Parts: sequence; C-alpha cells; structure tokens
Amino acid sequence: MPSSHAGKPSAAPTAADAPSAVRGEAFAVALGWFASWFITLYFGAGHPSLRGFLLIVAVVLAGAAAVYWRYPVYRRWAEARRPHRLGRALAEGALAGVVVALLTVFVPHPAEPGAPPPTLLGWGIWAVILAVMGMLNTAALHAIAAFATGAWRAPRR
Repeated sequence: MPSSHAGKPSAAPTAADAPSAVRGEAFAVALGWFASWFITLYFGAGHPSLRGFLLIVAVVLAGAAAVYWRYPVYRRWAEARRPHRLGRALAEGALAGVVVALLTVFVPHPAEPGAPPPTLLGWGIWAVILAVMGMLNTAALHAIAAFATGAWRAPRR
C-alpha cells in the first residue's frame, strides 16, 4: 500500500516501491522488451542512419522504462487477482500507443523525396496501429506477470 501523508494517499506505486526481487524481475522483463524491439526496429528499418538509429534507441529506451515502471503494478494486480486487470492494462497500452503516435506528429522526420505529406487519415491509421501494438505489448506484459505469480491458473475451490 502506498504511504500516505496527512490522510491522503501518495502517487501510484512504482518499481522503486517493489521488493528488490520484483525490481530485478522488472529489469529482466524490460531488458528483454528492449532487446526484442530494438532488433525488430533496427533490422526493419534497414540499418538506418545515425540519426535514425539514435531515434530508435531513444524510443525503445523510453518504452523499456515504461515496462520497468508498470511491470510491478501488473504483477501486484495479478497476485491480488484484481478484477478487470487485463482490460485496464489494455487501455493503458492503447493510450501509450496513441501518445507515441501523437509524438511522431510533432517530431520532424524526413520523408522520401517527392513523397506527399501524411494526411489526417494517414495519421489516424498510424494512431490506431500504434494503439493496437500498445495493447499487444501490455497484454504480453500482463501475461508475463500472471505467469510469474501463478495467477493464470484458476483459483482453487
């Protein structure tokens, strides 16, 4: 339970509030997430320029930090068998995907020479794709937390 001051609960618990074993587990999950996405994006980009490479590293590091931050929370939800935990995790993933999509709107990026600028529909499709990817990522993260705690099994009667 998060600490409170003057009767008000503090902010949501983070990885720093978790026991060291859970923080180690969160670090391993975040490292695996970083490695798998870095490899996917690096080779998918066809060996990008230094600027593109640094952008990939920055985005994937930010994602790995989010995984490290949220994994202990998903683990606690799984241990407590919190109702609607998967739905909430999926909503968080969709929101994260939309935020990343919106960030790409404001980050200047070179298009192919002569390519028309993206349309509003194009940006909308991009936001939906990243929302779905965020949901898939949080579903996987939720599943890892459930397997780590044994919460994937049906409760005994």
